[in-house]
Amino acid sequence: MKNTHTLFLSIIALMFSAVTTAQEKKQLNDQQKSVLIEQLKSDHEKLALTEEQKGPFAEITKKYAEKMKEVNANTELSKLEKLKEVKKLPMAKDQEVKVILTEDQFRIYQQIREDRKEKLRERRK
Repeated sequence: MKNTHTLFLSIIALMFSAVTTAQEKKQLNDQQKSVLIEQLKSDHEKLALTEEQKGPFAEITKKYAEKMKEVNANTELSKLEKLKEVKKLPMAKDQEVKVILTEDQFRIYQQIREDRKEKLRERRK
C-alpha cells in the first residue's frame, strides 16, 4: 500500500511537470496543484482500482505523462506537429488502460476523460 501511495504521488509530480511547455515555463500555483491532486484522487476513487490494477495503471499514467512532457518540450516540432502528436497520446494510452480495466471501469475512465474535455471547451469560450 505504501508503494502504491508513493507511486501515486510520483505520478502527480509528473503530471505537474507535463503541464509546462518549452516556450512557456509556467509553474502551477498552490491552488492549481491542490485542484490537480484532488482531481487525481477523485478519479482513482471513481475507478475503484484493485490492488492488482493500481501498479500497472500508475505506470501507464506515468509513461504517457512523460511522453506528453517530451512532445511539449520538443522545440524542433511546429505547433501543428505538436498538436498531432498530443492528440495521438490519449488514444494510445486508452488501448493500454483498456487491457487492465474492467469494461465498467473503462467506461468510467472514458467518461472522466470526456468530462474533462468538455470543461476545457467551456473554459475556452
